[in-house]
Amino acid sequence: MNMLWVVARYEFKMQRRSLAFWLTALILLAFLFGEVLPEIGSDAVYATSESMGYAMETGETINPSAEVQTALLTVSFSKYEAWLFTDRIGLMSALFISILAAFVWGRERETADVVNSRPVTSMQYVLGKYLGVVLTWGSILLPIIAIAVGSTWRVAGQYALSFVWYDFISPVTVWMGISLLYGTAFVMMTSLLLRSGVGTLLVHVLYWVYNVTRLGMFFNPGGIHFLTYWFFRISRRNPEILEHRADDIMLNRVVYLIMTAAVLMLMSLIFHRLRERGALLHPASQLEHRTSNWRQSLRPKIMFKAGNAAVRSLMRLLYYQMRLIWHVNL
Repeated sequence: MNMLWVVARYEFKMQRRSLAFWLTALILLAFLFGEVLPEIGSDAVYATSESMGYAMETGETINPSAEVQTALLTVSFSKYEAWLFTDRIGLMSALFISILAAFVWGRERETADVVNSRPVTSMQYVLGKYLGVVLTWGSILLPIIAIAVGSTWRVAGQYALSFVWYDFISPVTVWMGISLLYGTAFVMMTSLLLRSGVGTLLVHVLYWVYNVTRLGMFFNPGGIHFLTYWFFRISRRNPEILEHRADDIMLNRVVYLIMTAAVLMLMSLIFHRLRERGALLHPASQLEHRTSNWRQSLRPKIMFKAGNAAVRSLMRLLYYQMRLIWHVNL
């Protein structure tokens, strides 16, 4: 267990030094201040004002005040905004998982000598790397969550709207948290199989797009297709649907929590196989690994080359003997 935390701390330290960490943090903060926080203020205005309906170019009439006020008849203002935060930040976080997790195995060739010199099992090493990435996500999201909760509390107090601090716990942990746990494991597994960070990025983006383009099924009756969603978009316009689908949502979350554990187990087995074959070693260690097994690897090759050379020499000897016999007969 001690080695697991050693690997996790090392991965967390390396992630914090990477450009990907700061790029992800800046993008999510920009999205928070540019999209989420302004909408919290707008919702408070809509909730306390008269009807503000307006017509779209398509002829459809939009009345955000009526939508917000109708929703707030059944849920508190803080829960309404917790759904907004989880929807927007969860969507972006699910997309940017691959930036942090796709390249975690790229440093193995530099650290393999240290890793293989310590009594760390493959399971400990994989779980440590995974935990390091999860802690990195936590260090990014915790300040963002705190800012969102504080802004909601400030706006709710300013407009005399209902605020309950624990309304953010369930959406953030159950909906967004489990999605990030599974998404991180999936990206790390893909990266280990493909051995390419760029290829992993492409696979993850396609998986993300597949999930997004099928989101309309969220409003359809429950079924096996509901289990294909590894993260959710949340429609705040119909809070009664979220309450109606609560059992489906919990089943989905339990399934993906089990799938996360299964992916981590499989990833540990694959890493162990690669580690035994020396596929993750530093080039210098690879040479030592190969020369230590010369009886099984190098000797058959030498024997084959020696045998091949002997056969060629014998064929030449027979050829010259045949020529000599031919000239003597003439």
